[in-house]
Amino acid sequence: MLGPLRLLVDVVKAGYQVATKMPRITCNIRSVYNARWSPDFFSDEHGNVEGEGIRIEACISILLDNSGGADTTLKDIYVVCKSHRKQLGRLSCYAIAKDKDRQLAGIIVEPRRIWGPETLEIVGSLWDIDRPPKDLEATLVVEVVAQRPVKKKIKFYF
Repeated sequence: MLGPLRLLVDVVKAGYQVATKMPRITCNIRSVYNARWSPDFFSDEHGNVEGEGIRIEACISILLDNSGGADTTLKDIYVVCKSHRKQLGRLSCYAIAKDKDRQLAGIIVEPRRIWGPETLEIVGSLWDIDRPPKDLEATLVVEVVAQRPVKKKIKFYF
């Protein structure tokens, strides 16, 4: 019973978004490549170690689809890492392309068009841990203008 009702609600919602010229971004994760981690630390101005943690590097291939009636702009793409419902940190994403200085913020996704597939490099540090936890939960967050953030769970393979 809920299946046909959900389909009807989705059709009405899509029609409303087209009529009111709103974007509708969806994110498809094509692949997550093997992640690497290494010990990381930061020190104060005297060289004393203040904090220790791990640095994570990974690549992910995504495809963004705008099925709405208006174009939209990317604000940010990042990964939130949690363990036991405690947020460990936030990893940054960078586009891997021919031009290395390309920023993700400001990319325009036109109506009824796709952006990608693009390979993104995920880089960042998680503090106060000495190895990746076994129950590490990672969520890819795509923030766009005029829409709630799109969130997708991803799994790092170390």
